[in-house]
Amino acid sequence: MASKENPKVALITGANGISGAAVLKQLSSNPIWSEIHALSRSPPTTAPSDSRIHFHTLDLSAPLSTLTSFLQSHNLTHITHFFHYAYIHSPSLTQQAADNIPLFRNTLYAIDTVSSSTLERVILQTGGKDYGIHAQAPPSVPLVESQPRTTNPNALPMFYYTQEDDLWALKEKRDWSWNVTLPFWINGLVLFRCKSRWYGKKKTHTEELTSIPPFSKPAIFPGDPNESSYRRPQHFSTASVIGSFTEWLALNPAPEVQNQRFNIVDDTVTTFEDIWIGVGKYFRVETKAVAGHDLRGEIEGMLREWEGIGGSKDALKLCTWDIFVGSMAEGDWGSDVNMEKARGVGWETRVDTVGEMGRVFEEMRGDGLIPVFG
Repeated sequence: MASKENPKVALITGANGISGAAVLKQLSSNPIWSEIHALSRSPPTTAPSDSRIHFHTLDLSAPLSTLTSFLQSHNLTHITHFFHYAYIHSPSLTQQAADNIPLFRNTLYAIDTVSSSTLERVILQTGGKDYGIHAQAPPSVPLVESQPRTTNPNALPMFYYTQEDDLWALKEKRDWSWNVTLPFWINGLVLFRCKSRWYGKKKTHTEELTSIPPFSKPAIFPGDPNESSYRRPQHFSTASVIGSFTEWLALNPAPEVQNQRFNIVDDTVTTFEDIWIGVGKYFRVETKAVAGHDLRGEIEGMLREWEGIGGSKDALKLCTWDIFVGSMAEGDWGSDVNMEKARGVGWETRVDTVGEMGRVFEEMRGDGLIPVFG
């Protein structure tokens, strides 16, 4: 239970995204948290029913002075744990940096200012792009946290690096501690928010496959089965694992845990082929990989028919197919991730990625995002 002498008060940005929602759900399951605050432009469509959870509508791209005043006026001046998941997407790396660097910097500075006497831990989530794998083959196999930052101009600017630098620079003047978490290929669900980012392509696989059955067509992976990333070793990160690991880090006072970066994946090596076939079996459709397949054109056709077969009219329109198709075309590498650092400090959870996808599908059915087929 939360201690009156030392209450745990969480503030989560981006709680309406897959990772942020997973952390919100995880924290709400633990009575140690006396208050859980969520900041976003709009509140999540669904969230745990808990009197400790408070949603605040705020544009985090506002100036530092505006953010500080908002926190003060809403009595958010006793935060102990800050979890940052807010993100503004753009296909341009330069625009990503322009949007997301001040987003984190100003929010961090504002919280640090108004909760200077209570702040204990800051958690920043980055991801696979931290290793430059959106533009190049992995610099090491498996990927380890000690890997130097990429200097490949095609992978830069990388806003994660500046976010980390801002975090570390402020920490040098403060007593609180920090952690940076690095998930890969995030698998999860937030109602009516279909994520397909560089680190979340598997959600797009799901939507593509679930739209096939009424048309009696095979689900085709857009890449040569032998030359693309189809059969390369991959690690995936289930949202519930991200949630439990993040809370475990945030509450862990061990010196070897504080002020460290950690990979976080399911720790069961798989491939896109495994995922594609597994999902195909779940929905009883044929699957195959074909080089040069026009997935974008296929999806555009399905968009016109999707609602007529019982699917949510918003589900597919919110997926960023250009990112999924583009990333399949640009990279034929895998993302084999080392979890020894987390294992070395006591993290033991392992889950089966394909099995966890099945649970996500059931949630999607229940929320009406995908049809129920005979």
